[in-house]
Amino acid sequence: MNLHFSIPLVLTAVIDNVPMTAESSSSTSTGAGADVEPQPKRRPSRANVQADIRAAAREVFLERGYANASLEMIAGRAGYSKGAVYSNFASKGALFMDLTSSVFTERATGFTAPALVPTSESADPETDMRFLALMILKQIRDTYRTNVVFAEFRSEVDRDPQLLEDYTAARAQLAESLAANIEEVVAARHLRLRVPALDAAVLVLALINGLSLEYVGREGEHVLSVDTMTGVLLSLVTRAE
Repeated sequence: MNLHFSIPLVLTAVIDNVPMTAESSSSTSTGAGADVEPQPKRRPSRANVQADIRAAAREVFLERGYANASLEMIAGRAGYSKGAVYSNFASKGALFMDLTSSVFTERATGFTAPALVPTSESADPETDMRFLALMILKQIRDTYRTNVVFAEFRSEVDRDPQLLEDYTAARAQLAESLAANIEEVVAARHLRLRVPALDAAVLVLALINGLSLEYVGREGEHVLSVDTMTGVLLSLVTRAE
């Protein structure tokens, strides 16, 4: 969640509730005694405002967690008023769900990375699964804070029926997308799944989520060996006949 977008220095205070900077928006002079016609200030497009807010929200949620983050913090980080945030996202939960969609898409498509394309006709399941184990463990190590925030959000939405329904649907879609990608990669590696693809996807997601929580307070440590992860993944595949 490390996106950065530039924000214009001087914006119109009335339109879209965007705050003014300390700099005056009145006409200025470029030379002694020379009056210059004030130029209209270009306000950012709605898409740019939303992109700025999303970028700020990713940073604030990662730093503060879901419960301790507020729309005021996110608005301040983005450089807009709270009203500007509300005019684009109905609530903190709605903003988080908006971010969830892009993060889940990135996660599902990660299993069809170019490095997973076979380099030869001969498949070596152990080598393939060891490579996949290394990739998964690296992802967990590098993004565990994101997964911790998702775990926190999941506990929070239990008290909001609509958010719970939306998040449950998003998780189900993630599992289905990941299952399709796993099937694609397994076929490309000339392997066969021993279990249904959806079960394999849910298991992988459960490993990612659970191991992410184990990293809290243990940054830099190895919470699970590559050999163990490789063994788990090997149990899911066999050579294609």
